[in-house]
Amino acid sequence: MDKQVYVIRHGQSEYNAWKKRAIMRLQFCVSASEVLRDAELTEKGRKQCGALGSRIKQSDLSSTVELIISSPLTRAIQTALTAFEGARIPIIINPLIRERMHTFCDVGSPPSVLADKFPSIDVSHLKQHWWCVHNTTHSVPCRETLQSVDERIEQFLQWLHDRPEKVIVIVGHSKYFQRWLGGRKLRNCELRPVDMGKRKRKSKSTIKHL
Repeated sequence: MDKQVYVIRHGQSEYNAWKKRAIMRLQFCVSASEVLRDAELTEKGRKQCGALGSRIKQSDLSSTVELIISSPLTRAIQTALTAFEGARIPIIINPLIRERMHTFCDVGSPPSVLADKFPSIDVSHLKQHWWCVHNTTHSVPCRETLQSVDERIEQFLQWLHDRPEKVIVIVGHSKYFQRWLGGRKLRNCELRPVDMGKRKRKSKSTIKHL
């Protein structure tokens, strides 16, 4: 695939912060997590995105990126908009790169809600329950199988291959990127170049992680 591709994990979310504050029992986690549905960025997460944006402006990416692809989850869209604030780069929302369904923070928002939150982003192509596995309409999360994630990755790579743009940034999530690329989980707002010819290996790109 003759493309330069970079992935960015979203900034710290309310769920990330909540999970970090304390180790809780599973029962408490399940009862408390409904309030963290489609978790937004924390203040720290927004600052991380701003800092990433400053580094991007100082790099070659600021003038070479042709397309930004974001997960429809709120924390990812917020990251894309903040890190590339002021840049005239089109943003496409693709549900194939949503996080692996695991907790309430991975339950998304309907297109109507996203349209109100992000009026500059086109979400008209999203299904009402785009985050659901096997096209169910349940909002309570059930763990998505790795096979399902792998199928989404393959579908996304085919979609990506067919895109005309050559320099692309993908804003998404730790579990999804780890399954796709292998290795450790990305840190919040970490940017990693991807060698599309060698899946699940570190990229040999000369651009360093930002």
